[in-house]
Amino acid sequence: WPIAPAKAAKMQQGKKPVSIDLGNGQKMDFAYIPSGEYAMGSRTEPMKAVKVEKPFWMGTTEVTLAQYRAFKPGYKNGVYDMHYKDQVDRGYYMNESGFPVIRVPYNDALEYCAWLSEKIGKKVVLPSEGQWEWACRAGTDSLLWFGGKETDFSEFANLADATIIELAVHGINPKPFENPPDEWNYELKDARFNDGVLHLAAAGSYQPNPWGLYDMHGNVCEWTRSDYDKGRKVVRGGSWKDRQNRASSAFRIGHPPWQQVYNTGFRVTIEE
Repeated sequence: WPIAPAKAAKMQQGKKPVSIDLGNGQKMDFAYIPSGEYAMGSRTEPMKAVKVEKPFWMGTTEVTLAQYRAFKPGYKNGVYDMHYKDQVDRGYYMNESGFPVIRVPYNDALEYCAWLSEKIGKKVVLPSEGQWEWACRAGTDSLLWFGGKETDFSEFANLADATIIELAVHGINPKPFENPPDEWNYELKDARFNDGVLHLAAAGSYQPNPWGLYDMHGNVCEWTRSDYDKGRKVVRGGSWKDRQNRASSAFRIGHPPWQQVYNTGFRVTIEE
């Protein structure tokens, strides 16, 4: 049951984004997501009819490191490993305040929701995967809200693109080099497109979907509150290291709730 884009936009009329003060100089913006019904899934994922019974508000971006530090001061995203690493440097540092927070286990994301609920006096939760996909699609039925596998994603998402070649490094203080051979340049990517970022991008760097949500595809994967199976929670959206299929509106994977995943963060919702 895809919704025509014009109708999808009309569903939000009169519902402007709201901003919530987190303290510590930080705010979080939320977009209104209407209720509705759609076909969740795709040809490669289980399909079923899903009815989103009530409208809700969703964070326009993934929770940033700065927003998470309002809850847990001093938290760090840490460092991404570097191929051919020696002892000169630990790797790629991921601690810019505007980056999405990463390596937060599901259980800690729930604690953040509980903290924010108490702070604002409203019920803050992780989205269900039904809510997440509905919000991601924003009325579309394509692989990605902005198109398909052949669509240039450079303006819309931080995915595995031409910049991934920069992971092929060498030297005493490892640096990228020109025309690396395949045994160095082995990371999977779609080199037709260039989103301008190798690893994380600041939250909200790319174009939002029709409902005002940024980075629903790529940048970091996102926890949902739904069960993938016994012992794992559903993660959606893909990350900077994923190509289009693994970052699609319907693609789903699962992680244990205790796991600190290097490319996974979360966004929150407020229930009406």
